[in-house]
Formats: sequence, C-alpha cells, structure tokens
Amino acid sequence: MKKFSAFESLANSNPPSPLTTLSVFDPFLSSRSQLAISQNSNEILSIVKKFDCSLIESSPFSGKTSVIGSLLVEKRYALPPRKIYLVTHSPPPSETRISTCTYSQFIEVISLNSALRDIGAVVVDDVDHRNMFCDLLVSLLLKIAAFRKKEGDVLKVIFLSCHSKSSEVANFFESQTKELELSFRKHSTPY
Repeated sequence: MKKFSAFESLANSNPPSPLTTLSVFDPFLSSRSQLAISQNSNEILSIVKKFDCSLIESSPFSGKTSVIGSLLVEKRYALPPRKIYLVTHSPPPSETRISTCTYSQFIEVISLNSALRDIGAVVVDDVDHRNMFCDLLVSLLLKIAAFRKKEGDVLKVIFLSCHSKSSEVANFFESQTKELELSFRKHSTPY
C-alpha cells in the first residue's frame, strides 16, 4: 500500500472553479465584519481604486492581512485572468484564490515576469519589518507600477504596516512615489 503525501494528492486533484472557491470560506467571510479593519473597508477600497499605491496602517491583529486581499477578490479589482498576490515575510497558508508567497519568492516571480502583466494587484504585508528582501521588493514594485502606468496599464500596489513606524514608512513611500510619478495615499485606521 503506497502512502501519498499531501502535495501529491493536491497535484492529482482538480482545482476548484473560481466561482466555488469563495463559498469554501463562507465562515471566514461572515466573521470578517467583526475585524477592526472591516469597519474601514469602503474607505480602503476607494483609496485602492483611486491611487496607484497605497499604505494601509492599522494595529496588529486588526485583520489587515486577512481582509484586504479577500476584499480585492470580492470587489473584482483584478479581473481574471489577472491575479492578486499577497506577499508577506513568512510563508503563508495557501488556502484562497489569492496567490501567496514570501518576499524572496515574489522577487523570483518578478525575475521570470518583469512587468507582472498577469497580475492586477500586489498586497505587501509588514513593510515596516524592513529587511533586504522587503526593501528590494518595494523598490521593484514601485518601478514596475510606474512602468505599467506609462504604458496605460495599472498595477495596484497596496502596502500594509503597523502604526508603530508609521511616519518613517509613509515618508519613504511619499518620496519614492513622487519621484516615479505615481499617485499615493496613506490611510490609518484609529485601531
């Protein structure tokens, strides 16, 4: 009797259709409204729609990482065949339609697809936890967003951060986006 690993069973199964994927997470979607960040979801979505780059600041455990990506999928900010990537400093669970990876893994994605044409939005979590990979990724994403804007294509870049280093992080993004002629907006939640 041969034992199959979890990876083998996933590789051999048919992926769920995009229409049914969200229904698997109905319990999450119904409890999402209880998270602090959800109280500002309409304002956050309007900022994402209006600006090329945005910095969303909120306290730890307010739901930034959990909610923002699913809101973008729900409101169809990256229509198929485009994808939404959630990039974080630690390996995330890959349980949603949103592609997830670490900073260094996304840098590899960029090396294979420099203009990120098949991606509509990138959410970069914990930009205040600065390290070499995060800084390189931020720089690359801002330059790619500027390049695509000049070509009439849009890449939405949403950075997530905690309040603790808000002025330092916001000042950096304001100077970088101004230099690259990208529209930028910072949004801080009171939580």
